[in-house]
This record gives sequence, C-alpha cells and structure tokens, in this order.
Amino acid sequence: MESAIKVAVKTGKPIFGFKSVKRQLLKGKLKAIFCSKSFSNENITELTQLAKQAKTPLILLEIGPLEIGRLCEKPFPVSTLAFEDFGQSNLEALIKK
Repeated sequence: MESAIKVAVKTGKPIFGFKSVKRQLLKGKLKAIFCSKSFSNENITELTQLAKQAKTPLILLEIGPLEIGRLCEKPFPVSTLAFEDFGQSNLEALIKK
C-alpha cells in the first residue's frame, strides 16, 4: 500500500491536510482518504461520516504523520491525505480488496 501511495502522490492528484481534504470531500471530488493512526478521534469520526455520505473509502494507515510526510516526500507531518486521481498507481485495486 505504501509504495502505491508514493506513486499516486507523484503521478496523481493528492490533497494534504484535514481542512483541504474535508473541503474536497464535501464537493464529492475524492476517490479515497487516508488518515494517520494517531489522528484525533473526533476528526476521524467527522471524516468517516462525511466519507460514508460521499461513498468515499477512508483508510486508517498504521503509520504516524511523520512517516506519511516522508512517504509523500514532504518536509512536514501529514495526518490526512486524499486523492482526486490515483495517477499511475494501483491504489484503486488495493482499496477494493
């Protein structure tokens, strides 16, 4: 999953951060949402409810925000990551499993 996320970040259309992800989710533009295992419970609950309404999968990653930031080649922690487009990655197939 992590290597597919890396490819999707490079070749797709990623969105970083809770507020940006929430805004795009409300517009119905997201294909999937990924959250850090250490993300706050209230934010996860809010995103889960919105994702269900939008029929968008929400995946909790077993890595922390620093690791997600490194995975995305960002110099900062990333707690929430979403995609409008997966690019050349196989994330869509992995999510459907």
